[in-house]
Formats: sequence, C-alpha cells, structure tokens
Amino acid sequence: MKKHLITRFLILTSVVFLTFQCNKTETNPVPEPQKLSLSDTVTAKPKLEHQDKKDTAEKIAHYIANEYLTPGDLKAITMSERKFHYQQIDLNGDGKMEVFVSFYTPYFCGTGGCAMLLLNDHLKPITKFTVTRPPIYADPEMKNGWKILYFQNDNTWKALTYENGKYPSNPSVLPNSFKKPSDKEGGIFVGDQAEYTF
Repeated sequence: MKKHLITRFLILTSVVFLTFQCNKTETNPVPEPQKLSLSDTVTAKPKLEHQDKKDTAEKIAHYIANEYLTPGDLKAITMSERKFHYQQIDLNGDGKMEVFVSFYTPYFCGTGGCAMLLLNDHLKPITKFTVTRPPIYADPEMKNGWKILYFQNDNTWKALTYENGKYPSNPSVLPNSFKKPSDKEGGIFVGDQAEYTF
C-alpha cells in the first residue's frame, strides 16, 4: 500500500514539475499578419490597373501584327509608325468591355481620317472603320441593344447604329446628325489614350 502511495506521489510530483517547466519555457510569439495601410492600398490599385492595361496592350499588339495586318503590311510599316491607342468601353451593357483601337500614323491615315478597329472582349473584330477622326462619342441611348456612336466629320457629327452584328464602317458617307453630343448627357467620349507599339 505504501508503495502505491509513493508511486502516486512520484507521478503527481512529476506531472506538476513538467507542467511548471512547460509553462516556464519561452514560446515564440506568432507574428501578426501584416496590415496594409491606406497609402499601400491606394498605390496597389494603380499598379494592378497599369499591369492590366499593359497585358491588354500586348494582346492587342499581337492581334494587330498577326491577324489584322498582312506580312506585306508589316514590311511596309516602319517601326516608328507601328503605334496605336486603345480604350475599353461596354457598348452593349453585358458587363464585358469592347475595345476601340486607333491608329494615327501615316500608313493608316489619309485626308479623310484614320483607320480604327472595334473589337469584342476576346479581341475579335466587330467593325473595321476606314475613315475616322476623334473624338467618338458613345451615347447612353441604345438601339438594337448597343450604344449609338457619334463620329465627328469636319464640323458635323454622324450617328452610327449597330445593325447585323456591326456598326457602319465608313462614317463619312452617312447623313449628318442633328444631335451634337455633350458630356453632360452621360455618354463617354472616346479619345486619345496612352500610346503603344506593335
């Protein structure tokens, strides 16, 4: 009986001792997750937007060089003329961004204006405009499920309506519009953006 009591006493003493030692040992504190300050979040968003724009520009450049232009075109265009601008806009309210691609170098321009592309969100052509001049106005009013576009031609405006899967390709041959677009009407002016090369 005494042996059992002594054994129990030794076990209890050992447990108490070990518990005390475990509590006494230093533990490495778990570092708190790093918190972003307001300035960090403000600068992070433009960096992401800049990368998105760069990625989109690279995809557009690939489309221009490999699908839109022929090898003969590429040979004829000097490196200094391989420039384009683009702007994204949702023209049909489906949440996907269509892309206007504008060219301003001599190879793409004539006396009446310059070539321009309208691509869908997968960079497939909707309309290849032959003669355009900025600015273009995307009206909030829609017809056939797409915004009406207004192109400037000299001192007049031309209204382009989406029909049969595209917009008219040559705004200059359309009748003059009685409407003069204004940014006060809630539309969007599509103008010059950053310049990229292909």
